[in-house]
Amino acid sequence: MDKYKTFGPRFWAGFIDGLVFLPISLFDSYLSSPARGPMVLISWAIVSYSSYWLYSVSLHARYGQTLGKRAMHVRVMDVSEERIPSLRQAFLRDAGYIALSTSSLIYFILCCCCSRVRHWHRTSEQSAGNGPRVRRPWMVPA
Repeated sequence: MDKYKTFGPRFWAGFIDGLVFLPISLFDSYLSSPARGPMVLISWAIVSYSSYWLYSVSLHARYGQTLGKRAMHVRVMDVSEERIPSLRQAFLRDAGYIALSTSSLIYFILCCCCSRVRHWHRTSEQSAGNGPRVRRPWMVPA
């Protein structure tokens, strides 16, 4: 295989890596149900959001390839093309995806926490005998 003509093998390597994460995606649809408690949702989100980039960074730094790349005989090298990337290089290689995944996780956690606070506030008002909040036309919707 020519050293730089690896589009096809890299494409199929990504497909194989997707199959590696098929069990997580199946659990994702089961555990991400709104009927679950917020702690279950947040715990699973931490596992789900970080699993792929941890897999990619750790395997690239340790072996220079993921399972899909190993199956397709593709190896990632550092700039010198003499050795596999260091942990720092592997992390920087996926830094965009890591930043996007981490910010999405933080947003998800905030949404879970804020909806929980809103629900608690609404039930505490009702139990205090105030009933549901009445919106005035001049008030901005909460």
